Amino acid sequence: MYEQLFNETINFMEFSLEKYDDGYGLYDWQGANLGNIESDRFDSAEGVFQRMGTYINDYMLDDEEWGSYGSVEEALREKPDHPLREMMELIAYHAKEVDLGKAYAMR
Repeated sequence: MYEQLFNETINFMEFSLEKYDDGYGLYDWQGANLGNIESDRFDSAEGVFQRMGTYINDYMLDDEEWGSYGSVEEALREKPDHPLREMMELIAYHAKEVDLGKAYAMR
């Protein structure tokens, strides 16, 4: 149910989900591969979002137009009309419901 939104969320942060023999990983569209993120493997969307904390901060929580927030939950409380609300709700409340296999198939 949340797989398409998961893909949209990581795409927004300029990543895509890849499948490897030892799990799922991220491909960095910018080629920066900061912290060697492309070598990490995940078995859940929660793990993906935990690892992407810096990117979530940069792309969603620290913005001149939308404001600056310490966490996704704070942004949801303080700015209910935030343009990235659906993505933030996925990160905060629905990551457990994402099936990475289905998300990969939908990309």
